[in-house]
Amino acid sequence: MPQKGESDSRGVLIAAENGPVVEWDESGLVMRLSDRVVRDIARRMPRGSEQGFGLPADILGDIDAWDVFQQGDWIGFQARLPSGVRRYRRHVSGGAILAQTGGSVWLLAGLGGARRQVTYREPLGFPHHVIRAPLSDEGEAALVVPQRSVGLQALVADKLMARRFASARALRTVLADDVAPQRLPEVLAGHERLCQSLGQPAQILAVGMEFGPEMTVDPLAAMDEAGRMRFVTSFDCGPYWQEPHPAIWRQSALALRPGIHDLTFAGAGYAFAQDDLGHPLPEGLHHRAALEALAIEARLAGEAWFCPTACFAEAEGSAIRVTFKSASDLAIDRAPCFAGGDMAGFTVDGAALVGVGIAPDDPRAVLLHLAAPPANGTRVAYARPDGRGSRDGDRHYPAGGGLRDQFSQDGLHRWALPFDMAVTQC
Repeated sequence: MPQKGESDSRGVLIAAENGPVVEWDESGLVMRLSDRVVRDIARRMPRGSEQGFGLPADILGDIDAWDVFQQGDWIGFQARLPSGVRRYRRHVSGGAILAQTGGSVWLLAGLGGARRQVTYREPLGFPHHVIRAPLSDEGEAALVVPQRSVGLQALVADKLMARRFASARALRTVLADDVAPQRLPEVLAGHERLCQSLGQPAQILAVGMEFGPEMTVDPLAAMDEAGRMRFVTSFDCGPYWQEPHPAIWRQSALALRPGIHDLTFAGAGYAFAQDDLGHPLPEGLHHRAALEALAIEARLAGEAWFCPTACFAEAEGSAIRVTFKSASDLAIDRAPCFAGGDMAGFTVDGAALVGVGIAPDDPRAVLLHLAAPPANGTRVAYARPDGRGSRDGDRHYPAGGGLRDQFSQDGLHRWALPFDMAVTQC
């Protein structure tokens, strides 16, 4: 209260243990708001407001952050994190820290069975660009969460960011997850919620689709239900110990005739290393992810991407000519441990195969030389899973094959897709 001789121009009406809450002076009432109330007001401000509210850096935990402020539902800040020194943001609900990026928010969803959903505990190169939205049964309150274990789609997204970073292109925020096909609507809804909260457009970059023996639903029906999207996959040869399954050969027909769907086969599954259970090893998962990232980039640029795909096989005397759809000339490569021996992975039922070579008059055709002309009903196969596969130390491969095109980048090749077809008699 004012002392003797002072004007009665200031006082305290309500006080708390840590100081005055409501005071008065000649201008009127003065209210001191707690930090919690200030943050709540900031959260309720209309989205897109230019007004930010400064916050202490320790609100983010033990990270090297500065220039912390809240705008709408997001806390923005600058920090030194594994993705580099740049501006980041985190939702007020907690969860993943996102690098602040422009443009659309990408979605990479993968649909498949248990083998596709194998994950490993290893760090991503861009952990604040590649995140995921929690599913309803995971008990997460956050809008987005980090990739706590790394699966195929997270690796594809990470390799896309690495390629963009290396060429000084704009990085993006990517929502990536591998789920069962029936959960795709939930993944799409999580993507839409994130984009609405960020005020950025949504873009479905690609949907990874499995067609192998583990699928418990019809993959074509799942594609039809998903609608007009870009689908990217690799030819699934199944576990190395499994004999041919009808689902494997359906992929051969689909590679040639995808119908109305935008479907790209990025690689051949016999080239991806497996463990003793037939699950992808980390190196096999990285190999596949790198090829699928290259295929997605090509498709985004309007370029074609396809592995050599057999179109038809016809008898020519004591030989069989197999003609391929291929982006470049074919090559027989016997160097890899899965190369398939002297016959490069080709087999002929009911005839003795004595030699394999590229046709001299057509570099996109293969001649299979036989000991005698093939009989009616002869079948020819390439990279046929036989339940034994090949082995290199602790690495297994479900089939052997040594045919590819001329594409080569960072040790990656486009190996021909497996097939099993009847030979046409001319």
